[in-house]
Amino acid sequence: MGRRLRSSVRYPVKSEPPSPRSPFSQRRIVQASPSQPETSSTAATQAGPSSEARAMDRDNDSRTDTSHGDVQEPDGTLDSIGDSHTITLSITSTYSNAWGPTEAFREIVQNWRDAIIASFKLSADQFTVVREERVRLHKTQIVYKVPHPRKPQHYLGYILFSGHDGQGIVEIANRDAILEPWHLDLGGTTKTGAINQAGAHGEGLKIALLVLQRRTQNHSVRCVTGGVEWKFDFTTRGKLVAHLRRMTRTELDREIMISRHLLGTGFIPCEIDPSKDVQLRIGELTEGRDEQGKPSRRVYVRLEEFNTWCEAAPFLQQVPDDGIVQT
Repeated sequence: MGRRLRSSVRYPVKSEPPSPRSPFSQRRIVQASPSQPETSSTAATQAGPSSEARAMDRDNDSRTDTSHGDVQEPDGTLDSIGDSHTITLSITSTYSNAWGPTEAFREIVQNWRDAIIASFKLSADQFTVVREERVRLHKTQIVYKVPHPRKPQHYLGYILFSGHDGQGIVEIANRDAILEPWHLDLGGTTKTGAINQAGAHGEGLKIALLVLQRRTQNHSVRCVTGGVEWKFDFTTRGKLVAHLRRMTRTELDREIMISRHLLGTGFIPCEIDPSKDVQLRIGELTEGRDEQGKPSRRVYVRLEEFNTWCEAAPFLQQVPDDGIVQT
């Protein structure tokens, strides 16, 4: 990905008041694994797991690989996972065919918004978004960033598209948050009864992950949260699977250094720590499986796709055209 460049416009968001929790929510500090192979980055905490979340459905592609000979079954929290663990969730690729990528993206960014409001105890009218876009030759960077209401130069999270020749990667980050495995279980949300948050059921985020990876869209989804890397995919039976791997201290430090460098060059609006924050990436070029379990090469997100997705989120709209700068 190239350098991110930008210009800005701020506008208030009109939506319901906040709730203290969402599938991405307030963080807790976690420890890195002392020994592991290296990879790249991403992160949101909530109350404890539901009983349903402890029953993690498996098929012939799932496996449990706990660290240091630990054979205790994970309880739906990151703390209970060893060096690595694979969860096959009880949802098939044909679930909720009414959803398309626009609905999937809207669900993800609504969770992103809710988590920021909850983590920083904001009211709905305190949540504002600055949109910046810059085009340089064949490169396009678009960022939606959230300033702290009392510290305008301090940013709480961002949504970023960075691409070349009209295609690229979408990155969604929010600070002081963690995503727990039990949040992806049906009924595992804390949104139920919270009238101020979108998404009445815990399956929303899981369906969004499923939809984005179907062959029609064929986008990879990867997340780092709580010092753990999550790689989502389909199993050979067409179920949604999450491969979890605890990052090493070296990997965590490297990601922090990269984030600081990108912040210093204007690439991103705030530093992201993979052990404390949430960073979700859509559209990286990786190998995966389609909804029939067949091998598939994932593709970038097209700029037109990203713009269409953003139109479905009210709090990402109302940005004037002067938010675009040609360089």
